[in-house]
Amino acid sequence: MVTVVIFSTAAAISILFDASFEEQRSRLVDLVKSQARTFESMVTSAETIVRLVERKVLKPDVNRDYETWVQNTLEEHRNLGNADEQYLNDDRWSQINRYRTSDGGTLILRTDITEKKHAEEARDEARENEKKLINAMEHFGEAYVLWDSNERFVSCNARYRQRHAIGADFLKLSANFEDFIKAPAVERWDRAHEDSSSIEEWVDKRLVEHRSPSSSRITIFDGGWTRIHKERLQDGSVIVFHSDITELKEALNAAEIASQTKSEFLANMSHELRTPLNAVIGFSEALKEEIFGPFSNEIQQEYVDDIHSSGNHLLDLINEILDVSAIEAGKLEFNETEIDIEDIISPAAAR
Repeated sequence: MVTVVIFSTAAAISILFDASFEEQRSRLVDLVKSQARTFESMVTSAETIVRLVERKVLKPDVNRDYETWVQNTLEEHRNLGNADEQYLNDDRWSQINRYRTSDGGTLILRTDITEKKHAEEARDEARENEKKLINAMEHFGEAYVLWDSNERFVSCNARYRQRHAIGADFLKLSANFEDFIKAPAVERWDRAHEDSSSIEEWVDKRLVEHRSPSSSRITIFDGGWTRIHKERLQDGSVIVFHSDITELKEALNAAEIASQTKSEFLANMSHELRTPLNAVIGFSEALKEEIFGPFSNEIQQEYVDDIHSSGNHLLDLINEILDVSAIEAGKLEFNETEIDIEDIISPAAAR
């Protein structure tokens, strides 16, 4: 919607309003009407109109100095300054363009640019949010790269570029993923750590992996362990995260070695303990059965019974330690058998 205002060169300046101006600026029109006899031909000064606009039409702004704005606007009116934009008190925007007429008058076009301003604000907000996202991803602890649904490069952070220095020339807008993955193929492919028998097979597997809904694998990368995780987003684009898990991998390996060492130690100690313990149990059982003759008194018999019972109990503990080692090694075999629950509860109840 465009509003036209014409100022003549006379000292008493006539202005013409079109229908849209009357509709949009009813309060200003009423004020001007109070100073004129008819709406079709009204006489007032440009300065009066400018002051009325600032007071009644523009959105109040504590940072706008009234007199300074009036004088600047009059200066633009006289010298045909650049187009300016005004924020109105009804939350709309107008663009003001001034043109000199052939008789020396001034033609003012007031255009409603509210939709344009809203679109610009939305675009600026989107750009600002994009900058915030890029800044956040730049400080993200992992390397990442984003490819669009057509397998073209979109963005990545500095960490990813650093880790892919070999193919960095392909990390630019519209670069193709297949060209990017082929560039470092010779350097990246390693039979000792990768799942392929040739470079060509390695490239083919990486393409299949990239085009799948999601994937995750662990590989050797620049002398360290890296977890590569890919996710396909709703719009078909693919985001890839490279996580350095070298410390985690080393910690797991150390834990496995420690566990294996412990199991070996327990197995060896159990063997060393069980050998003499079997002798203690065997001899105490022989004494208990009076194979070498009867006891001279009841106290001796009680002591032998205690030695035999304690020896069997210690042997059970050693066997349980061996079972734990077998469980950790994944070699435990279950041997189901019937037991008398009284035999288990009675010794505990007796204590």
